[in-house]
Amino acid sequence: MSAKKFSSTSEKEVAFAMHYFRKNYNTEISIEEYSESRGLSNCWFIQCFKEITGSSPLQYILKLRISNAQSLLENTDYTITEIANMVGYTNSLYFSRLFHKYIGMSPKEYRKVKLKENLRE
Repeated sequence: MSAKKFSSTSEKEVAFAMHYFRKNYNTEISIEEYSESRGLSNCWFIQCFKEITGSSPLQYILKLRISNAQSLLENTDYTITEIANMVGYTNSLYFSRLFHKYIGMSPKEYRKVKLKENLRE
């Protein structure tokens, strides 16, 4: 893959988007609406974001959500449903399936494994 040169404007837009996604990952985010609100072509924004960060905007948001869910599972007593809602999913079953797909175990199993690891330390 050839390394494309991006203008400082492109890099600033991606940095702005990353900041926005980090602050709002737990809400419903439409990439199309986001790029439109910034006056950008949706296709250009997605391509630019992916070239600069290595992942699509949706993958980036998913990683933020899963990472924050992991932290909540490790450090709180919130239920899986509460955690799903806190990281932006209204359907806890869907959240559990996504979590399992990316982490390799269910949120419940993850919490149990982390609890055992923490007890050993």
